[in-house]
Amino acid sequence: MQLDRIKYLKLFFIILAGFFFIFSARKSYAKNPVGIVWRPPNDLTEVHDELDLFQKSGVDYLVINKEVRPAVMDILNNYPFHIYVSIPNRFLTTSDLQNHFKQIFERCQNYIKYYDQYSTVDAYGLFEYGQIQSPYFVTLIQPLISRLRKNTTHPFFYLSNRDIKSDVDQILDFKILRLNNGLSDTLIQNISATNIYVTESNGKKFNVRNLERLFKKAQEYHNPTLFFSSDWLFSLYERHIQIFDYIEALSHNPNSLFSTKVLSKTAPASNWLVILLLLVWCITAVHYAFEPTYRKSIQRFFYNHNFFVNDVIERHTRLSTSGLIVLLVQSLIGGMFFYAIAQYSFSQLGYEALVNHYPFLGFLAGHRISLLFIGFASVLIYNLICITWLYFGIYGINYYSQAVTLQAWTQHINVINLSIIITLIMSHSPAIPIYFFSLVFILNILLSFYTTVFDTIKLTDKPYLQHLYTTLPYTITLIGMMVWILIGTHFIQVCMLALSLS
Repeated sequence: MQLDRIKYLKLFFIILAGFFFIFSARKSYAKNPVGIVWRPPNDLTEVHDELDLFQKSGVDYLVINKEVRPAVMDILNNYPFHIYVSIPNRFLTTSDLQNHFKQIFERCQNYIKYYDQYSTVDAYGLFEYGQIQSPYFVTLIQPLISRLRKNTTHPFFYLSNRDIKSDVDQILDFKILRLNNGLSDTLIQNISATNIYVTESNGKKFNVRNLERLFKKAQEYHNPTLFFSSDWLFSLYERHIQIFDYIEALSHNPNSLFSTKVLSKTAPASNWLVILLLLVWCITAVHYAFEPTYRKSIQRFFYNHNFFVNDVIERHTRLSTSGLIVLLVQSLIGGMFFYAIAQYSFSQLGYEALVNHYPFLGFLAGHRISLLFIGFASVLIYNLICITWLYFGIYGINYYSQAVTLQAWTQHINVINLSIIITLIMSHSPAIPIYFFSLVFILNILLSFYTTVFDTIKLTDKPYLQHLYTTLPYTITLIGMMVWILIGTHFIQVCMLALSLS
């Protein structure tokens, strides 16, 4: 009997030791909070399905940035989510606050009045991606916040993509920080925000290893709430990637590992801008090879410039068809330049800021290709205005073809300029040479008018004062337009905001 008792006692201790080993081998992890930036569907059945999926995936927070229907809010009351309402004041500048304070306040007030009746709402986001680095911005937004505090007891936050110290942090309760590089930006140990919005960069293939590293870094640091875009998650879900299972498992245990297919290497996408540049060179080369008059005019323009101008004025050299071709090619080059510099200078978020303030910059469904057509049209219209001005204002120019030739031939150098700029951009060169050649490109277009004027002065017997009647009104108009664009439309502030978001 004594032996049996000892035997069972040994078995008990063996089983106890086994359980102890199993539980001690599993490190205890605090759950990492997870949030979804959610765009509710129109169909209520789909709303139920998505919310069920979120709840099953362990989602704690939902961010909505529009005034959803009461029926959706009633459904949300049956779920344990904490709701953050981000009021759609996007890309605010100091000029917006100064000129549209009343409209911004009323929008915030209406949102708060609507959502405050629902107990699931926990906080309000007053703006997204504002000009927070400007002290003047803080001064202007402070009275807005003070007045809104009287309308609700809920905390206020803002959305930013820059983890910088700002006085805005002293007057708002918290912020949600957007990672600029998506899942590849895992250096969150240096980030002070406790709410992080993770967006995967467009065109990047999903890799669950990046998601694992992100949750592991979050667990090692301060367990921030990780927010994900519902649009991005559902795009993966529709491709049969079990993204919600990954998030649910990793939020509980960042050391969870998943067996996934090895991602096949894909060839780098061809740069269509380079292809377009080659097309420009091909058009120029064919034009040069098969049009003798054009070939001679190029040589004389650069090597015997005064004789070339004299031949054009005296109608010894007639380049009507060539002038039209060059004018269109230069317009295409202008469009490519506009697109290339914008692509280099502004991230997708920065471009969205530009389009938010100037919608025409994204007239093709918000795509950057809009910039190519805008640049093409801008250079073409500018040159046509200059040509018309020269035709009516310069003595000695009696035909449109003369004005076209003298205006457009000066811009030939921009073919080389654009080639250098695109080469520097693709080789990831420093910004200084890129912007230097960009400035040369713009000046070449703007000064081509003056080059034509001074070329014709030498060949006429009219006094210099006579030409001032042409150049002075043009100069005043040009400067006035530039001042209006840069200051009157707050273009500088918007560009500074867009650059800060890039």
